Amino acid sequence: MKDFNISLLLDFYGNLLSEKQLLIMENYYQEDLSLSEIGEIAGMTRQGVYDNIRRAGNELKQYENKLGLLAKFMDITASADKIAAVIKPGLVIDDVKYGEISKLLDIIRNKA
Repeated sequence: MKDFNISLLLDFYGNLLSEKQLLIMENYYQEDLSLSEIGEIAGMTRQGVYDNIRRAGNELKQYENKLGLLAKFMDITASADKIAAVIKPGLVIDDVKYGEISKLLDIIRNKA
């Protein structure tokens, strides 16, 4: 089963991989090609494709462990969703709502 998290990491760090690794990972995670199909495209064995996917996936995880861009993105997205839940069309913002929105915006600013 494919790891959805690797697909997200590929969006953030894919350009840090080698050209061949990026081609393999995009074909596997985004184009949903089989290992055999990717092997034909990349000129390698099915096992070679599998090994490259595993190594590239580990590299992407290492980048995330060091840089944390995906985690920050997920936190910011969650805060933005909370803001969207507070703000409704035609809403008159009272002091309580304004305080909630200000707090969420501060969280976003600190994470960005």
